[in-house]
Amino acid sequence: MLSFAAYFDSPTLQVVETRHGPMLCFRNDTGVSEYLRTFGAYGEVETELYSSLLSDGECFVDVGAHIGSISAVLRRTRSDLRIIAFEPQAAFFALASINLSQSLDRVPGAGGVVYPFAVGRQAGIVQVPEIDIRAKGNYGSISLSLESPRTLPAPQVGLGAFLASRAPAPRLVKIDVEGMETDVIDGLSEVIHDRLILSIEADRPAVVQHWLPKLLDQGFDCYLVILSNVSRSNPAYRPGHPLAQVRSPQILAFKTRSGGGFHEIYANYRLAAYADYVERAGARLG
Repeated sequence: MLSFAAYFDSPTLQVVETRHGPMLCFRNDTGVSEYLRTFGAYGEVETELYSSLLSDGECFVDVGAHIGSISAVLRRTRSDLRIIAFEPQAAFFALASINLSQSLDRVPGAGGVVYPFAVGRQAGIVQVPEIDIRAKGNYGSISLSLESPRTLPAPQVGLGAFLASRAPAPRLVKIDVEGMETDVIDGLSEVIHDRLILSIEADRPAVVQHWLPKLLDQGFDCYLVILSNVSRSNPAYRPGHPLAQVRSPQILAFKTRSGGGFHEIYANYRLAAYADYVERAGARLG
């Protein structure tokens, strides 16, 4: 197993002591890595929500794992779970693999693996933008749909076909793929069952308009939730810090036998008014 110690002197990588142990991140990333440096955590409320929804032995699938910040914490705190993660960005995958493997030191026998694959409608090859980790920026905001002069080919799999021989039916699938959510959802047909829960990033209203009706038609009950990236219970929480004020909109979709509907947990906004929910919810919660 690779040791974190090898990265202490790296000009582009660093080890941060988080609330759940050491994690490898990017020195120049102003997104997830900056949260880890500042608060020792990222997506705490989201991770706690997932843990509360998952029972012993169930399967959590992380589509768009980034550096593994959520999957690694679940693996370290929930040794009973089966965790399957996907991350096609080569730089992200490298760190996610180490962050998840290091958790073996803390939770012997914990089940989890990360694959360097994109997830989409069907198997194939996609071009993934190559990240320059020497430059400052929010690495997590880079989309697979982004036109870039520097790309790398990555395998793409359909989720159902890939999981069929490798894992039990997932209980919860997290989808955070920076604008490619429709492709992932279109490839879910083989894994849909009556107890399936989806958690889908919803910060691009124009994209959500494409996939939300698909879920409603398939009988999902869909809830808009606005999550803080930092928990107020975090000892390092500072209300005035810009990162502490960031909210992440998610759609939580529960498969039901009775048919789906759209709900907003803070007010009765109509589906027709969905496009402006980020501004309205941000003003209400900020």
